[in-house]
Formats: sequence, C-alpha cells, structure tokens
Amino acid sequence: MKGFFITGRYAKLVSMLVVGLVLSGCLLLPANDKEVIKSPNDDREYRYLTLKNNLKVLLIADVAAEKSAASLDVHVGSRHDPEQRQGLAHFLEHMLFLGTEKYPNPDEYQKFVSQNGGSHNAYTSFEHTNYFFDIESSKLEAALDRFADFFVAPRLDEDYIEREMNAVESEYRARIKDENRRIIDATKQIVNPQHPYHKFTVGSLQTLAGDGIRQDLLEFYRQYYSASRMTLAVTGNYSLDQLEAMVTTKFSFIPDNRNTIEKISVPLFLTGKSLDVSHSYQLPIVLSVQSEKPVRQLRFSFEMPDLAANYRSKALNYIGNIIGHEGKGSLLSELKAKGLANSLSAGVGLHYFGGSTFQVNITLTPEGVEQFNTVADLLFVTINLLREQQQDSNMIKTLYLEQQQLSEIDFRFYTKPSIVSSVMSASSNLQFYPPTAVIYGDYDFSEYRPDLIADRLARLVPENTLITLVSPELPGAYPANKVTRWFSAPYGVQAVAQERVAAWQFAGDTATAAMNLAADNIKLPTPNEFIPYDFNLLSAVRDSEKTANTDAAGQENINLDVPSMVTDQPGFRLWVKTDDDFEVPKTDAYFTFLTRYAGQSARHQALAKIYVRAVNEQLNELLYPAYLAGTNFSFYPHLRGFSLKLSGYSDSLEPLIQQVVPALISPTVSMQRFEDIKTELRRSLSLAIQAPPYQRLLSKMSIELFAQVRDESEIINELDSISQQDLQYFVDQLWSQVFIEGLVHGNVSLAAANQLSQSIRQLPNCQCDREGRTYVDIINLTAGKRWFQSHRLSHEDAAVIWYFQAQDDRLETIAKTSLLASIMHPQFFNELRTEQQLGYIVSAFSFNLHKWPGLALQVQSPAATEAEIIEAMQVFLQNFLSFEGGETDFEQHRAALASQLREQDVTLGKRSSRYWLSLALGNEQFNRRELLAKEVEAIDYGLWMEYVRQLLGDDQASLIQASATDDELGKPAKANIWPGSSSMRIIAYP
Repeated sequence: MKGFFITGRYAKLVSMLVVGLVLSGCLLLPANDKEVIKSPNDDREYRYLTLKNNLKVLLIADVAAEKSAASLDVHVGSRHDPEQRQGLAHFLEHMLFLGTEKYPNPDEYQKFVSQNGGSHNAYTSFEHTNYFFDIESSKLEAALDRFADFFVAPRLDEDYIEREMNAVESEYRARIKDENRRIIDATKQIVNPQHPYHKFTVGSLQTLAGDGIRQDLLEFYRQYYSASRMTLAVTGNYSLDQLEAMVTTKFSFIPDNRNTIEKISVPLFLTGKSLDVSHSYQLPIVLSVQSEKPVRQLRFSFEMPDLAANYRSKALNYIGNIIGHEGKGSLLSELKAKGLANSLSAGVGLHYFGGSTFQVNITLTPEGVEQFNTVADLLFVTINLLREQQQDSNMIKTLYLEQQQLSEIDFRFYTKPSIVSSVMSASSNLQFYPPTAVIYGDYDFSEYRPDLIADRLARLVPENTLITLVSPELPGAYPANKVTRWFSAPYGVQAVAQERVAAWQFAGDTATAAMNLAADNIKLPTPNEFIPYDFNLLSAVRDSEKTANTDAAGQENINLDVPSMVTDQPGFRLWVKTDDDFEVPKTDAYFTFLTRYAGQSARHQALAKIYVRAVNEQLNELLYPAYLAGTNFSFYPHLRGFSLKLSGYSDSLEPLIQQVVPALISPTVSMQRFEDIKTELRRSLSLAIQAPPYQRLLSKMSIELFAQVRDESEIINELDSISQQDLQYFVDQLWSQVFIEGLVHGNVSLAAANQLSQSIRQLPNCQCDREGRTYVDIINLTAGKRWFQSHRLSHEDAAVIWYFQAQDDRLETIAKTSLLASIMHPQFFNELRTEQQLGYIVSAFSFNLHKWPGLALQVQSPAATEAEIIEAMQVFLQNFLSFEGGETDFEQHRAALASQLREQDVTLGKRSSRYWLSLALGNEQFNRRELLAKEVEAIDYGLWMEYVRQLLGDDQASLIQASATDDELGKPAKANIWPGSSSMRIIAYP
C-alpha cells in the first residue's frame, strides 16, 4: 500500500527563469525506456532488467557501499486473503522465514544474516508483501542464495505451523490497544462490504486455526507468489555485471504462473448514488470511535481515482500541500487561534490498484472535539477557497510551479538513503512507476494538469466524505453504541445533517456566519521567500582559513579530517568543519545549551517541556516556509539541557537563526495557545504512560537508572499550577546558567560559520567554563543484587525487561557488551519466540546509559506470566553460559561488528550527527567508533566468555522491570527473584 501524508513539503515559485535553470541541470535523461533517471548528485549506477520468468529487477551498483542489501516485493497482501482465512497473507510471510528445501533449519536465514553484520525483516500491507535484508558485502551472494529460496522452495513445515500461528496471535494481541489499528478496525465496519479493504489483516488463531491450513498456505503461495507479480532490488559494492550474474542464477528459478494483478473496480465507500443502496452506511457519515487513550482526531477521507496513470501531475500532492500548509493564514493557523486543533496533515491516504483516498488528519483539542463541526466548516471553507482560486489559472500555475521547483531542487541535491531504504523503496516503486522513474517518480511534477486538479477538487465535497471523530469522550449526539469485532473498539455511525451538508456546499445563504468570517482569515500561501539561490560548493582546503583558524597561542589548529575548535571562551565553544565529501550546498548547525537547572525537579522538567513547545509553537508559522524550502529546525530538551539543530541550504541558515534567537529568550504565545500546549503535553505524557508494555518498561528502566529523569505522572501533576509568568521566570533563570557549545559542518567557510554563530553568541550564558555542566547522573546498582520492580500496566500482555549493568564504562567493556548483544539476540529470539512461542516481541540488545554499557533481555507475551518469562530467561542464560564450541560464531560476529563500526557516513547529516554525538560523549578527537572497532577486534574468546559469565552471573548487578498481571510474581519459589534494597548509588560523570 503506497500511503503517506504530505504537509506541504513543496510549495512556491520565484521565477520561471530559475525553474528553467534548475530543471536544465537536474536530470540525467534516459537514453531508452529502461534507463533509470537519476540525480547528478547520485554516484550510483543502475540497471533495469526483466528475467526470463518475468521478474522485474533493479540493480544498484554502489562503489561506496560497505554493506549490501536486497528487497523483494510481491504484489499480494491482505486484500487477497480468502474470506474464510483472513490474515493468510501475513501468516505466509511469517512461514517463509522458517526453512526452505535448500536450507531447512528454521533459524538458518536469521542466524546467517546476524552472524554477518546484517538485519532482516518483512511487512504485509493491503496489496504488498515486502521482504528485505542487509549484510556484509562479501556475504551478499550467499545471502541471496538463502533469500531466493524463500520464493523457490519454502518448506512451510507442518511442525512450525501451529507455533507460528501462535506468533501471529501474539502479534495481534500485542497491538490490540493500538489506537490507530482500532480506528482502522472501525473504518472496516462501514466500507463497502464488496471491497476487500473490509478484511481483518493481521490474522489470529480464530481465523487461521482449523483443518487444511497448510493446504491453504500452499494454494495461496502457488497462486500469488508468481514471478510475474514480483519486483526485486539489489545493491552493493559490486559491478552491475556481477550483480546481474548473482540475481540471474538465483532468482530465475522462481515460478511464473503468469498470474496477473487485478484492479479493484468496486468503490471503497457507498454513497446515495451507488447502485447498492441497500447498504446501511452511505456517505456522508460521521464515524465516531471512542479511544481508550487520550487520542483526539478528526479525519476526512475522500475517495479518489487510481494515482498511477497520472503520477507526473501530482494533483493530490499539490492540493495536500496547500491544505496542509502551516504558515500564516493557513487552515491550521485559524484552527489554533480558535483553540480547536494542534496539528494537521493532508495528502494521499490509501493507495491501491484501482483507487485511492485523499485524507485530512487533524489533531484536536478537547474543545475541538466538542466543536468538531466547526472544524469541518473551516476545512470546507479552505477547500472552497482553493476551488474558487482554480478560476485564476495564473495563481494555480504559480503555486504548482513553485512546488515543482522545490521538488527539482530536492532531486538535484538528492540525499542517498540508507542501503536498506534504497532497496525497499526501489522494489516498491517498481510496482508503481515505469523503470525510468523508479527513483525520480516521487519527485516528478513535470505535468501541470489544471484539469486533473479541478477534477480532484470536485471530489472534495460533502457527498464524498467519511468523517471519523476519535476521542475518549465523544459528544452526546455521536455515541459509540457498537463494538468492532477484532479490536473491541466502541464506535457509532451517524448521517450528516442535510443543513450542514448544504452549508459545506456553500449553497445560497446556508453557510454559517462563522464560515463566512473564517473565509476572510484563511488565505492561500504567498510566494516563499526562503527558496535557496546559491548552490556554489566550497572546498575544505582553503589557505586563508588555515591561517585564520589559530588557537590563542597563534598556532595553526585546523584539522581537515574532523571538526576543529575555533572558539573557546567563557560560556561558549564553537567547532567547525568544511565538508569536502558530499558535495551538496547544505550546512548543519547544531548548538547545545548545557545546564543542570532544567532537570533539578519534576516541576523544572515540566517547565522545560512547556518551554520547548512554546518556542516551537512561536516559530512554526514563521519558519514553515523555510521548512518547505528544505530547511529543518528543531529545539528539544535532553538530560544535559537543550539542543537547537538547523539544517538546510547554506544561504538560508543565517536569517533563520536571527529569527530563532528572540524566541529562545522570550517565548511568546497567546494565553489560549499556552493552555493548549499544557493540555497537549498532558496528553502526550498520558500516552507514554499507556504505551505498550515493552515500551513502557523501557521507559521505566530509564526513569529508574537516570537520576534526573522523573516519571511522567510526576510531571503531569505540576502542569496545572504553571503560569506564563512561571515560564518566563524559568527561562530567565535558565539562561544565566547555560554553557553554549556549537558545531557547524557542511558547505560553509570559517568566516561564514563565525557569522552564523554570531546571533547565538549574543544569548545570555554563564560566562564560565564547560566543566560541571556536562554531567549525567546514573544509578550504579549494587553488585550482587538482583533488583526487581513491577508495574500495573494498561494492557493484558505480560512483559519483562531484565537489565545487566556492566562494572565500568571503558571502551573494552562497551565492546564486549556490544558483541554479547550481537551474538545473543538471534539465539534468544529463536529459543523464546520461535521454539517456545512466548511472544511476538522478543529481543536481546545493548542498553547503554550515556557511556555506561549494559545488556537487556526483553519479552512481551499474551500467554505466559511474568514469572514464567523470567524462568525462561534464566534457563536460556544458564544454557548460553554453559555452551561450549561457540568460537566460530564468536569470530563471525566479532568481524561483523567491527565492520559495522567502520561503516562510512552516507550523508552529510549522518556525519554531522556522528560528530555531534562524539562531542556529547566527550570524544573531541571524533574517533570513538574507530577506537571501539579496534577494541572489538582485540577481544579474545576465552577472556570474553569470562566477562560474559561475570556480567550475567549472580555477583553482578541486574534489574528486572516487569508488568504485574500475575499476583504470584516475585515469590522466590516461582522466579527466584531477590528483593531490591535501597543501597543504590549515583555516579555523576561527564
């Protein structure tokens, strides 16, 4: 399912001349209908081919890649499930991982990928099932051999069918409190029953159990897993010829039964004009869904034609960009001013072969729930305004061409995605775009079609509208008097009153006075002043900068390989690095404001969260056009204070910072928005408390082990008493205690970096040195104690996280712990999930606190109790520690981990983030990853096993966080859990 939301990523026009210049230098045009269009900034080579079995393949030769990856997309999904076997497509996805004729062991594929530094996964959507992996490049061919056999000769072993059905049931149960799935479940109750979207997608024991399930799997596989329905993408640091040889020899054996892809011809929703008028749910209707969590949303869904034939026109993208605009005069601006909404997104929702939907999602305030009809009024005001402007062809074309221009600029300076994202998007796009457009298709605005825009706008009418209202407290006129079958979501259905439909149609004088007034406040976007012009690239090697970049003693201090500290004064340090690798006219400017003041108490943490939201709120309308023009802004709190990040085209950052600084010193929002911010913060904190068990226990673990972090409930208790005056006092006190550190990296000279940071230097600061402001307080568990805490959670599943804390934070210890997690995870997953079927969520992973290493085991189960989970963990650990002969596995994982640590940054942003993390961890040589890789390579198997026995043994500290669904939990006879004591101590270190 090709579904996404666009909130205005592309928007305005500067001049036809600039558009022409950008377009003329942007595309590498294809010589034939199979040559892939690529960006001049993309150094990869592409080749499209069709194998003899009709499998469509895209090969991507990437000489800079340090890993390889593949993704295979099958045009089959939940829409194809038999009515009596709903969830079968998803179940088959699970089963393909459990052995093939050539590789029969159920954990063979996962073990091989894990041993060689890779990862793998799959997903099933409405129309597609996508399988993907990445791996160390030297192992690509062997991995492809295993991967291809999924689609040639899967075993679908009878011995694993019942166990994997339990895994599907566990996955279903783990998501049963997910509000988005509950909303979708309610939606399925009212769609056209002849449309396959009504089916239950996940599957359960109820839908999958029964005689003949293996036969049904085989028949489904034989029918739909045909090469004619598949697309494959493979990438790595091999030549195109080498990749083609690998793919041809391994994937040509996938059967082709010439099965064709069927278009869905029935409508998704029924209306009064539908032939089947017997269906009780005909648009326009209001679907009210009562949420369990504090989720308040209003969704408008409009059925649309298929997108594929007209993908170059991007008509729905264009409309979504304007409705979803967040600048001054926008729909969202008006909704916020009235205290009705907090956020809005608009764009393509569901997309399938035969149709699509346009969707507007609005996050409501509690007042917005009560006045949701007013919110709907304002949306139709905006749609009507856009429809009226359609009469002005110059206006529409100007807005469209600006979106086109920004899209072309983005493509010209294309940022190569991660290696897994590359193949996943390519295999998916091959199902939708022609081969030439597999990369460019998402950016292609080349066909300006005012007729299509007019047609799509004509469908944004009340008669074609499903309105979904979601809230824990629904208005009295919209009761939730029904319950969905699969997710037990209370819902109700009401017809939209005819007088309101008439008002939304702006028929005669029926539009309300409020709607007429709002029409004066809501405007279409104005030309974007932030569109970049200067795309000149600088060189990192500049003699003038070398002489200018000196320390206090007059000595040259430039380092062309890593950032150099160019300013070190009381209260402020600045690091600069001119990029000479990625060749994009972009710069990242990061600043951290170090202070312990923000985390001193629950009240201070509440004030810090309000402060961040107020700053972002104040700047959102102002900076939204800059965001559309490719500049990203974020201001957020962390354990050591706050951070500000700005990223974008180099010539746009300085004016942006000048706008940001005043808001940092004095955040100014209306009383209405201030109260809305507190309400929204309370809601988000409440959602965190009601997160799925495994996520909530992770949060509890952090709260317990970071001394500064307070529980969400403590912060919520402080919110009501905080006023705007309290916030300003907090901000004033805060800045007098701040040390500022900055990093500027990218297409920027030393002089420009200093100019860029000039406004930041004017901020108040402590006029002190950095020491004492970088500390993170971590709880050091007492050795020999197994700490235990249980929590009543809002979910029926049992969950346990068991954390083992290392004794020190030396790089050697971090390396050994990371290697342990790498080796343990696939074994832990196979034993507790595949073999014992304890739950869908099973993992072993590194759990590092700042620089302090640790290991965590995690399980969430719908069937086992907490005590049973802990007992299974204990048995696993005993077997793991007593196993002999694992040296070969150890050596493979050690080599893979060292290779992972040495992976090169693939984008400017990735490298900036690595530099920034290095500074946060006190590594001013920016070589922490290389040092850690060397430590990994130096690990001796025997000494490592000694370390593992020590870390996991009874003499070392550990902490168990568990849900509390089992009243017997905690009794030594059941789980051998030692009670916690109060002798924990705090380590404060930089």
